[in-house]
Order: sequence, then structure tokens, then C-alpha cells
Amino acid sequence: MAKMCDFTAGLTCPQCGYVAKKTTTHRECRKPRGKTPVVRHFTLPTDPKFYGVPPWYFRWGDIAEKVLSSVGITKRRWLDFKVYASKVIYGHPPKKKGCGCQARQDSMNAAGRRAWLRITGFVETLLGRKLTG
Repeated sequence: MAKMCDFTAGLTCPQCGYVAKKTTTHRECRKPRGKTPVVRHFTLPTDPKFYGVPPWYFRWGDIAEKVLSSVGITKRRWLDFKVYASKVIYGHPPKKKGCGCQARQDSMNAAGRRAWLRITGFVETLLGRKLTG
């Protein structure tokens, strides 16, 4: 005689993992096909090195530079455009030398760093302990 699914603990058979939709059913218990799904709970990383340096996706200035360079807007082209636009609009070249790209990139990276520190502070509050330093 074939073994039947056991629904005494709830709507899930502990042997085969079959889930009954609404009520328990009379079903032959058989091995599940493929891998049984593993339920994993979200855990926060506890390695202090993980929270020390922001990952690449928080270096917003570097990302902006790579994206703009990939579409052809380089620092040199931006400087040429800035000089041309200044001559057209004001009639003379810009007073400041350079394109200002590095300062803008540094400020965007600093904003990403502040966001990263804020997130790690939130994680530290959740865990109740200091992660860095």
C-alpha cells in the first residue's frame, strides 16, 4: 500500500514538501521533483570590513564619469563645450581654468560616502552594536 501524505502539522507534508491549497487532501506521498526549495532568512553581514569602505555603487562621482565617458562626454569635450558656450553667451572665455569635473566628482563621491555611512549607522542601530573601527 502506498504511503499517504501526512497533514497533521499543517497544510505542508513534512516528507515530500507538498503544500495543500486550502484543506488537507488524500494524496500519495512521493519524492519531490528536482531540488526542494530552501527557505533562507535575510541576515545582515556582520563582518566589519564589509561596512568600512563603500561598495562601488556608492561612488556616485565615479559612476557618473564612467557613464558620461561611455556616451562620449569626456572631460576634454566638456571643457571645449564650456569654453565655446562661454564665448557665445558672455563674449569671453570662462574666468575659471579647467572644467571643474574633479571637484564635482569628489562632491558626488562624498555624497555617496555620507549615504553609505548613514546606512551603516542604521544597520548598527538594528544590530545594537558598532560595526566599524
